[in-house]
Amino acid sequence: MVSSLLLLLQGVSVGTIRTKANVCCVQFGIDFAHFLAFGSADHQIYYYDLRNMKGPLCTLVGHNKTVSYIKFVDTMSLVSASTDNTLKLWDLSDSSSRVIDSPLQSFTGHMNIKVRLFTTLISLFSRKNEGDKEEYFKE
Repeated sequence: MVSSLLLLLQGVSVGTIRTKANVCCVQFGIDFAHFLAFGSADHQIYYYDLRNMKGPLCTLVGHNKTVSYIKFVDTMSLVSASTDNTLKLWDLSDSSSRVIDSPLQSFTGHMNIKVRLFTTLISLFSRKNEGDKEEYFKE
């Protein structure tokens, strides 16, 4: 199975990223719109520079099931959630290594039903205001 992520800018295709598994979540970088990360059903996260879409800058490896949610917490940090009931915090500053297989931190114990990730949890890393919440759902 081959899946595609079609990139549109003002309604016009600017490129396609071909993937081997379904794309489950997508997030653009905070300060730079040319950075994009997506979580996949193949248990991995792919981090791209859209100015060069031949291949990912790096692949984040560490989840045991589908990556269902990702969010940039700052320009060089990404948090991911998976149907393996883990949250992982990743450091993208070493994206030149092509494969990052060691997250900064892993958190276990969340339920894989409707889960709310409160900004208070993410603020441990991003130091943003508390109160907002993000949701993801079991597939």
